[in-house]
Amino acid sequence: MKVELYQPHMAAEWDRLCDASDHAWLMHRRAFHDAVNLAWNEPERRLVLVDSGRIVGILPLQYRAWDGSLRSSGRAHTGPALAPGLQGESANRGISLLVQAAIRAALALRARKLVIGEAVLARTLADTRLAMGNKASCREQATRVVSLRGGWAEVEAGFSTLARRRIRKAAKEGVRVERLAPTALPDLYYPLHLETYARTGETPHPQRLFQHIWKEMAGPGLCRVFGAWRGQRLVAALNVAAYKQRGWYWTGASTAEGQDYGANYALQCHAMRELAEEGFEEYEVGELFPPGAAEKLRGLTAFKSRFGGEDRSFRIWERPVGTLRRVVRALLRSLSAPWKGSP
Repeated sequence: MKVELYQPHMAAEWDRLCDASDHAWLMHRRAFHDAVNLAWNEPERRLVLVDSGRIVGILPLQYRAWDGSLRSSGRAHTGPALAPGLQGESANRGISLLVQAAIRAALALRARKLVIGEAVLARTLADTRLAMGNKASCREQATRVVSLRGGWAEVEAGFSTLARRRIRKAAKEGVRVERLAPTALPDLYYPLHLETYARTGETPHPQRLFQHIWKEMAGPGLCRVFGAWRGQRLVAALNVAAYKQRGWYWTGASTAEGQDYGANYALQCHAMRELAEEGFEEYEVGELFPPGAAEKLRGLTAFKSRFGGEDRSFRIWERPVGTLRRVVRALLRSLSAPWKGSP
């Protein structure tokens, strides 16, 4: 086995491995990795484990200038993903080869650290602990996951009193929820995104990110977008990733009016009901933030905790790879001339 850099001719085989691997979820797919690259515009590396000319493992990585890290895709919530036939010592060796290649890539990019996490919604978590070595530290984070296996009635029974009240208010105010067609999304979603980020004081993502999501992910069914209407006005929208019978609250946007009328609660309710009725197994409402986090993040944590489910821990491994001198040089370089990603 050996590790190579991803090449365009590997595209279809890469995604086939994602579909087959118990370690992989949507964040391993090429389309998701491309979406994050469009959002951050930083260097990236896609590592491919090859055995006898066949792809048997992958590890997508992205650089973050703000902390000088090379990290696995999707908030570091991915790790190595291996083909189903790779097990036991072969699997351990494959993970080790991918991690060692990631360390070399981090050094080449003059990164300060390598960060590799766990794919929360994968069927099986790939254990990178030994491969990261004794220089690595581990931290646990939590996310909220709602089981859909018991059907919609059981899911709805787990909603908090406040969530139920807000959902009833949305219905009383005439808020209706429907799934939006991918072709309509460019005109409908981005104005809501801009309004949301202006209200919260955040820098909006570039429009090209959402154009990519709608074309490459909503079109093929890797995500679905729901809109909440009041009269003829779209007051909120919810983008849900949907892959391997698991859903994830990916992005959302709303007007102040939509928030007042409980549209965000109505959207979550509608999305979970649709997924449950289609036989999906789980829905990740999203990462939870500690009590000391910023007010916006604390509000998000409270919101995500009102739909039942349970907290699920996942591990993120960090390994230092650069010297202080190298970090300073990398920082100066990033300030003077932003790097470009690899093809």
